[in-house]
Amino acid sequence: MVARILSFNKTLVCQFGGNLSNTCQVKSTPVFRPIKHPQLLRAFEFETKPHKEKLEEVIKALKSDVNKVNNSLRTQTDVLRAILEALKERIMGLD
Repeated sequence: MVARILSFNKTLVCQFGGNLSNTCQVKSTPVFRPIKHPQLLRAFEFETKPHKEKLEEVIKALKSDVNKVNNSLRTQTDVLRAILEALKERIMGLD
């Protein structure tokens, strides 16, 4: 069977075969619109460095962070020591 679809003013004419006895007319169906999917993100990139190099980078970063913390603690200790000395001098001066 050969099917031909002709569109006339939102009316579909379906013709099967070649004679008029088996022709049907139906209202047009809603237009199919494909679902729009969200755009994909950038492709995931795998780390290509060997594990040893990556570990060395992590160790360097950790050492740098530990040094920053140590410097901050030294400064804090120096400030607290100076405050303690000032308080001791003030207490000695009151006696």
